[in-house]
Amino acid sequence: MSGAAPRVRIRDAASLVLFDRSGGRTRFLMGVRASGHLFMPGHLVFPGGRLEASDVALARHLPLDAAVTERLMRGSPKLASRRRAAALALAAIRETQEETGLLFAERGASPPLPDAFAPFARAGAVPCPRALVPLARAVTPPGMPRRFDARFFLAPADCLLERPDPIAPPSDEFETVIWVGSEELKAFRVADITRLILEAAFARIDEGSHGDVSAPIPFFRRRGLTHTVEHL
Repeated sequence: MSGAAPRVRIRDAASLVLFDRSGGRTRFLMGVRASGHLFMPGHLVFPGGRLEASDVALARHLPLDAAVTERLMRGSPKLASRRRAAALALAAIRETQEETGLLFAERGASPPLPDAFAPFARAGAVPCPRALVPLARAVTPPGMPRRFDARFFLAPADCLLERPDPIAPPSDEFETVIWVGSEELKAFRVADITRLILEAAFARIDEGSHGDVSAPIPFFRRRGLTHTVEHL
């Protein structure tokens, strides 16, 4: 009988690539995944995770600008709706709060928030999906225990409500949460796809296009045995 591995469903996901340029150098908010996790244990990654129903529900009230939505709708497979595009931005923000405790938000009145966004409501704040810029897209290659079609969003740390130091992870997702630059990265396990996203982020920041929603978005995936990149 065939020993073929079972087919793993590819789920929509999102990550937030937060950068800080204080001190004359660029650093990114990243965390080391706990060793007991099935997906990328012990690796340094950006905060993020899969799209949830709460993100889709809130997206009805917090849509993205048309230009950002248009960028996210490019590529195949396509998103099912414009609302789902906005939901991905909210997923990146929600996952960042769940994994790091940090709120990417602004003070002020907000629409009714789902339970998953309760920390924002308690802070009297509303998530800021409109401050996010699409950076990259990547599909987890076959053979992994979990597979994601992930969108990566770039944003400055200025949009965080607070900047505690040190950062205490509020859950068991991350063993530690830190701001890391190019030198610090050498001390951690970093997956190839994470390095590619970092290269894209450093390039956008260095060339001053980190706020340009029209800049090309690299789409990383594997076709057969070949790793490919196209620009959306």
